[in-house]
Amino acid sequence: MRNSELKEKMLNLLGRLNAPRAVQGNNESMKNEAEFLCDKIIKLAPSKAYTDWFKDFEETLLSNLETRTWPTAKEISKAAKEIAPKRQEFKELPPEKYQPNDLKINANRINNGEPVAESYIMGQLADQMVRAGL
Repeated sequence: MRNSELKEKMLNLLGRLNAPRAVQGNNESMKNEAEFLCDKIIKLAPSKAYTDWFKDFEETLLSNLETRTWPTAKEISKAAKEIAPKRQEFKELPPEKYQPNDLKINANRINNGEPVAESYIMGQLADQMVRAGL
């Protein structure tokens, strides 16, 4: 459903513009070019809220076009990158702090028959692994 909606929206957009001279008059070439541009949009659009995204994308793309011909793949990518910082779904999330758990790591190594320090076999660390159920 998403792909067909995006394709329909892109074809409507292309219908408002003139086909490039290289493909004008050649229906097969026009069809191939339109499908290429639709595939480009489908790859760039987010999986959620793509309808709102396309509105922003269309406005940005049309305002950046220098002529009223179909956009190039580069112009499509540029417009998508330009709106990305404005869209909530593209904002970078703060990185999560990774805290390695030495007991789990070494318990997995023991279970896989890999070498570990002696303190994980006998001693206080071995006792901690047993108490943690590892």
